[in-house]
Amino acid sequence: MRVFMGCLFLADVFYMIFFMENMDYMSRIVKNGDLDLYLAKPIDSQFMVSCRKIATVYFMNFVFILTYLIWGIVHLPHPLSLLQILSFVALMLSGLVILYSLRFMFATLIVVFQDAGNIQFLWHQVWRLGTRPDPIYPYGLRLFIMTLFPVAFFASVPSRVLVEGIQPVLLVASPLFAAFLLMLSHVFWKKALRGYSSASS
Repeated sequence: MRVFMGCLFLADVFYMIFFMENMDYMSRIVKNGDLDLYLAKPIDSQFMVSCRKIATVYFMNFVFILTYLIWGIVHLPHPLSLLQILSFVALMLSGLVILYSLRFMFATLIVVFQDAGNIQFLWHQVWRLGTRPDPIYPYGLRLFIMTLFPVAFFASVPSRVLVEGIQPVLLVASPLFAAFLLMLSHVFWKKALRGYSSASS
């Protein structure tokens, strides 16, 4: 459980450092017309709106969480192989891409609907599904969070490779989900912009 919590906190702190402020203020840049400025710049607009700020205030949290995760790993009843560690890093990176992609698509709905106050609430309900180990869920819900809404890949799947060993199916599925959802988020963003009405118009 310590390893799972360490993975969950690690995914969360990465999200807070790189994406949280950008995503949470999406509605503000749409309503204030700041999105128009980002669209006019000669750089990918998705990158501009989702990665424009880094919350350095959370860097110390990252150090504490990484220390906690290492402490949990040290207390595992078995030593880790190099392949397990490399697999964990790959799964963790894939999980972060999945987290970003899903969150960005939720944020993009603000561009579509202009006023979508319940989007934050919906996102937090989805996020909560990923804050528990997937084996505790009934089969149907577990299948849902492993395929249709793969929030289990945020923390549950990466922690499993440390505790239970390498599972080739998950090791292959995680980067595939990450690549697919990242591409889908970009397509979704482009489609949303086609119907976007400039705040200055």
